[in-house]
Amino acid sequence: MAGYVKLRRGLLEHLPRMTPNAVKLYLYLLLKARGTGVDKGLYRSTSRAMAEELAMNRLAIMSATRELEDMKPKPFIEVKRAANQHAVTEYRILRFAGSELIPAEAGGGTEDEPAPVPAPVPAPVPADPPKQIAINGLAAPKTYKTEENSRGAIFRRGSDGSYPTWFERFWGSYPSTKGAKKTAFEKVRKVVKCDRDIELALEYLGIRAQHIAAMKANGKFVESLPHVERYFSRGLWNQEPESPADNGDEIRMAWQ
Repeated sequence: MAGYVKLRRGLLEHLPRMTPNAVKLYLYLLLKARGTGVDKGLYRSTSRAMAEELAMNRLAIMSATRELEDMKPKPFIEVKRAANQHAVTEYRILRFAGSELIPAEAGGGTEDEPAPVPAPVPAPVPADPPKQIAINGLAAPKTYKTEENSRGAIFRRGSDGSYPTWFERFWGSYPSTKGAKKTAFEKVRKVVKCDRDIELALEYLGIRAQHIAAMKANGKFVESLPHVERYFSRGLWNQEPESPADNGDEIRMAWQ
């Protein structure tokens, strides 16, 4: 990890419109990313570990991550998110310039006797694509039907009409009256369009469910969530909840 990291001067034109948290996270990823090899520009960590190292809460890291992903005209990073805060998330810096080691750390080498050039690392042979549908987390059954929503997202459902695994997980975790499952899923199909949407929906529901459980455990009133179909139709599924206040008792309910 010692040595220098190349920082592009093109960052200067973006700094005025970047939030401090996004700048902090981007510099952190630059310093942490692998400098060479097939994993060049790649960093893997859990959100919990990053929150501790950066002294930031996880919501701030999530917000800064999305900002770097949505930078215009081109994103700064690509992210493969983990299922939860304890699993490893993969961050790849786009247009990564690499790093340089100081001579003492580069394995020696002088003007008369330069350091040996490492042999090129062969590119990994791509494995056969997994027999799983990424958009809904459901392994492809022997027979299925393909459906497409208005935004072009492809859904493949088993011939028995079973729901996607991620939606079953969402439905089972929902802390309030759920409404009609079929109606809810039809609404979900109209708004969810990629894996990132699924991750956000599960992440934000988890935050809200934990807060509701904590408030009820302390005998405090807390507004219930609407039916699942209304939760999605109102856009609450991708509306980031605010952090609890310092005393842990109050939080503005985004669905009120």
